[in-house]
Amino acid sequence: MSVTRKKDGVKLFFEYGIEVSYGVNSGKDRVEIIFDTTKPFDKKTLKKGLPKEFSFEEVQKKDSVTSLFLKTPPLTLVKHDRTEKGITIELFPGQAPKTTEYPDKPLPALAIQDKEVKPNPISDLLEITNSENGAELKFNFKDIPGLAAYERNGKIYLIFDRNIKLETKGALSPEVGVMALKSQGPISVMTFILTNPGNYFVSLQDNKWVFNIDWIEKKSRTKELKPFQGTFTLSSDNKVMYALALPEKGTPYVMTDEGKGDPLVIVPLKNDGYALSQNHKYVDFEVIPTQQGIVIAKRRSDLEAQVQNAQFQLHSPQGLVISSQKDRERERKTMKTLALYEFKTWQHNDVDFQEFQRATENKAAELPAGKKTEPYLDLIRHNLAHGRAVEAIGLLRVVDQEDPRLKYDINFHALRGAARFMIGDSQLALEDLKYEELKNEPESKLWQGFALAGQGNIKDGLALIEQNLPFLTLYPQPIKSMLVLKGAHAALAGNNVALTHKLLDLLKNEKIPAPHQEDYKLVLGLLEKAEKNTEKAGEQLEEVANGPDNKASVYAELEVILSNLESHDLSPKEAIEKLEKLRYSWRGDEVEFDILDALGKLYIGEGDYRKGLSAMASAVQHYPKAKGFDDLSKRLHQAFSDLFLEKNSTKIPALTAISLYQSFKSLTPQGAEGDTIVLGLADRLMTLDLADQAIALLQERLKLSPQANMPLIKKLAQAYISQKDGEGAQKMIDDALLQEMDEGDRKSLRRLKAQIYEKNKQYDDALNLLSTDETFEGLSQKAEIYGIKNQFPEAAATLGRALEQKKPSETPARSILNYALYLNKAQDWKTLADVKAKYTPVLKDPQDKAAIELLVRNRDETALLDHLQQELDEVDLYDSVLKKEEKPKP
Repeated sequence: MSVTRKKDGVKLFFEYGIEVSYGVNSGKDRVEIIFDTTKPFDKKTLKKGLPKEFSFEEVQKKDSVTSLFLKTPPLTLVKHDRTEKGITIELFPGQAPKTTEYPDKPLPALAIQDKEVKPNPISDLLEITNSENGAELKFNFKDIPGLAAYERNGKIYLIFDRNIKLETKGALSPEVGVMALKSQGPISVMTFILTNPGNYFVSLQDNKWVFNIDWIEKKSRTKELKPFQGTFTLSSDNKVMYALALPEKGTPYVMTDEGKGDPLVIVPLKNDGYALSQNHKYVDFEVIPTQQGIVIAKRRSDLEAQVQNAQFQLHSPQGLVISSQKDRERERKTMKTLALYEFKTWQHNDVDFQEFQRATENKAAELPAGKKTEPYLDLIRHNLAHGRAVEAIGLLRVVDQEDPRLKYDINFHALRGAARFMIGDSQLALEDLKYEELKNEPESKLWQGFALAGQGNIKDGLALIEQNLPFLTLYPQPIKSMLVLKGAHAALAGNNVALTHKLLDLLKNEKIPAPHQEDYKLVLGLLEKAEKNTEKAGEQLEEVANGPDNKASVYAELEVILSNLESHDLSPKEAIEKLEKLRYSWRGDEVEFDILDALGKLYIGEGDYRKGLSAMASAVQHYPKAKGFDDLSKRLHQAFSDLFLEKNSTKIPALTAISLYQSFKSLTPQGAEGDTIVLGLADRLMTLDLADQAIALLQERLKLSPQANMPLIKKLAQAYISQKDGEGAQKMIDDALLQEMDEGDRKSLRRLKAQIYEKNKQYDDALNLLSTDETFEGLSQKAEIYGIKNQFPEAAATLGRALEQKKPSETPARSILNYALYLNKAQDWKTLADVKAKYTPVLKDPQDKAAIELLVRNRDETALLDHLQQELDEVDLYDSVLKKEEKPKP
């Protein structure tokens, strides 16, 4: 453990793993820390590290539970937390909220809604039953009180709406936890700290409140609850408030949270199961999940709670920040009020732009830290409404740090989502625009549509834009033309000419802002092209290409080049030359992406693979958020693979292919396709006597394989052998055999190693290595080695066992001929005759049948080899079939 003294307190850290549960019980001048383990901690470190106002009292251990008691100064606030590394307990003297207890004294009345609630001194019975899994507490009230039950600060709270004095039958086991009861004004607060974290739930059974603690069974009452549906609505004075319909007339109480220090509004209820089961965080308040009743944490001091006509209402004089979803949708359909983006108002066109900026900046500068939010937001809105999204983004970062509450404000997310889209970051824009309380807003869906289209999801994006198009009619310039033109580009990309016309109609009778005029002409030219008005399209695009707007002119020229290429007015080489010049006229956005994409296609088509792959790779590398990124990335990888696959492998010289691979090897696909490419390149390297490079290539690929890769290992052994490095091949195979693999692959590697032994004339070592291999391949290899050693009976017997594993029609001709040869040399004439009868019908090559016939007829042992060679030479069989079997006489 460790003890860290802090300026205002002390932090204790216990290095207990996640399997150790804990609890904390805080008294007036004493803290008990409970662990469900007897594993010791360093008491000396604890005693030595505690500040002088704290003192170590004792440690108690009982039934696998350890309790640590510390003496603390008055009003010590206790905070605790746990991670996988351990448990942290923090103690802050003098910081706990003051609470008043009223034991056996008349309690003062608490005024709520101008009514007095007086305590009820009725004595009640609490029955406690402990079990292996927790405990059950039954409250037998003479007059059933309302109840709120929730969990916070590592404790479980039961809040009763009157003072209760309990006679207790039984006691809560320390193994379950610790409980405490106190009165706070007209209410009673009962707290529980559980020794083991687990489930709790309350229910009303036979007019008794029953509180269950169960830290073994992971069950919950959630499905049994009757959760409220809170809504935002407008009050009678047209201010936004939060409302919940109650099953009864409840009374709201305000209590300061002992851990976090924030004011809680609590409404205990007598009807069982009515709870706020979901946690919702808003700018002005937070809904605390409960098992019974209502608990809300206020984030503003001016919030007021009341119950009217069985409806709980939370409001403030200024109205809440978030308005009702229902009201928003209803009002937005009429385009009257509650807009997310009031750009026209935000522009403040009655004031000079710079003057407004300076005045608002000065206002923010005069305010203290933490109070600058409103002027900052005014600056953000002002910049955004004038199309200055970059400036707005910078201020949004500042205000986000200045006021953490804004992360719960839908208006903040709406602002930031719009600004992010306007600077071209559609992905981050969607994160804001799909914020939980914002995602279903109709106006937000309009911007979501633009962001989706900006990401390349043209279909879904255009659908949302078209559904919510009327909002664009409310926007002033330059916002309107900016969005209309972005939408038109997306609609043309999606071949939606009708929507393009709808969008452009919004700009009729509008004065197009100067920055957007050339883009507007460009869209008109692209629309003519989409409608097959080739001549008009060409004239319009040529005009834009020669216009003053560099970006629009480059885009237009790109379209002219591609159109002329399609109509064969330009050859591919001429198009490449023009695109290369165009490429350096505009850098840094999707226009360059489209130019590089076009160049890549043309270069590949012309056989200049290096330049083609380079252009496509550059587009993919620099523009990962471009609309066509996914499609181009797939085509780039496919173009690379096509260069090395069998159908295209001879298109380019070997050295060129190898050079291209080294330059673009990051594009090599995973799995078998990538292995095929590497294996083919290794073969080409070995044909050029570059076995050392083949070895390096194969080794690099093998490092990427999570398990033994037999084709690569075999090819690597072949490369070592072609380099006459049998020792290197053996070491490589030995290393590979240390890896995890199935038995079939292990036998295959042993056969490979046996081939190296065979090549080095280590025949006995090879046979020992293959001694347990009874596969067809293993037996065939052993038979070959026996034949080399002139041990023909063993060779025949071994190969015979191999042939028994296959049907005659599936047996390779070479295996049949080798078997016949070994039988001939072993003078096993009977078996040889059987082989002739069994296998001759399945041999398709007449020369193979002739070879069998010769082996059966030649029984003269002394002249066998010479005579057989002579006859087989006459039918051109010796070289093609049996020459490999000729071995020096012993």
